[in-house]
Amino acid sequence: LLSGGIDSPVAACLMAKRGCTIDLLHMTPSHLVQQQIAQTPVAALACQISRYAQRCRLFVLPYTHFDLKMPGDADGYGLLLFRRFLARTGAALAWQVRARALITGDSLGQVASQTLDNLVSTSQATDLPILRPLIAYDKQEIIDLARRLGTYDIALQPYKDCCALLSRNPRTRSRAAHLDALERELIDDYPTLIARTLADQTVLAYDCGRPVDPADLPP
Repeated sequence: LLSGGIDSPVAACLMAKRGCTIDLLHMTPSHLVQQQIAQTPVAALACQISRYAQRCRLFVLPYTHFDLKMPGDADGYGLLLFRRFLARTGAALAWQVRARALITGDSLGQVASQTLDNLVSTSQATDLPILRPLIAYDKQEIIDLARRLGTYDIALQPYKDCCALLSRNPRTRSRAAHLDALERELIDDYPTLIARTLADQTVLAYDCGRPVDPADLPP
């Protein structure tokens, strides 16, 4: 799950280091065509990650359908509901591409959405394992790794990722049962919401630090 920030590219590279094949999922506030995406820092991050992961695909999905369901910040739970939506959408995409787990750049307590309570609430949104290789790292350690990997300067380029746009004083404590109830109240057909989101995907591909045609990579 790739943002435009410092942490998630480092998490992806660390998992690639341990032998994982990496695909990347990024969400945008509106639908972007392939040429627009290729000019963003997120595409540059994906290209740099492929220097370590070798072949990888970047799936870009708009969260427009989700955003239309949300009444403002949903009483402080908007970002948490989005992170659960991201986990579920990631799990649906993982099923399509035969992935075995999700990877995030979460670091315990680094921001409000990454308290232990909120990480647990996010994890309970899906049965697919969520791997968090940076969970015990502090910010300076992550920055040091990002500099070594060549992703730090790219991540500092001006770009508003989804979490930055949705973060409006999120609650630091949550329970999955309460979030389940909010989702049932706000979203009448969750599977259709995910299906519509996946239908709007745009795919780019990279091989060892260079853009390639997605059709050239194995399924």
